[in-house]
Amino acid sequence: MRSSEIIVKKLLGILMNGLNVKEIDETKESMLMGSKRINLNYYHTMKWFSVAPVSGSLVINVGDALQIMSNGKYKSVEHRVSANGSHNRISVPIFVNPKASDIIEPFQEVLQSGEKPVHKHLLYSDHVKHFFRKAHDGKATIDFAKA
Repeated sequence: MRSSEIIVKKLLGILMNGLNVKEIDETKESMLMGSKRINLNYYHTMKWFSVAPVSGSLVINVGDALQIMSNGKYKSVEHRVSANGSHNRISVPIFVNPKASDIIEPFQEVLQSGEKPVHKHLLYSDHVKHFFRKAHDGKATIDFAKA
């Protein structure tokens, strides 16, 4: 197993624990893994905000698929890297996505308390096609998956 996979699996376990998902089967695991260590800005309410770097920290940006599967408990954010020529920065982006043929939808464990689904189930490839078909408009693409 590659060392990045070990790290990603540990992070995934922490994220899933926050959703009360106790067991991660191979299907969930294959759809969820990803992390980044970056100095970043995020976009909210028509304005960019800087996230102050914390030495030794790890930043995890979740994507739309995890926002859908967590029923909105984890939010994907529009973000950008702010390069600074006077300071060293190391980024190790790890992108792991569902397979094109996977159906993404809120986990049943998240909905057990009677919570209504915020997002509908959809084929991951349909979400990706929608994302690339439209001109970039911030986080508007996630609205495609609203229930």
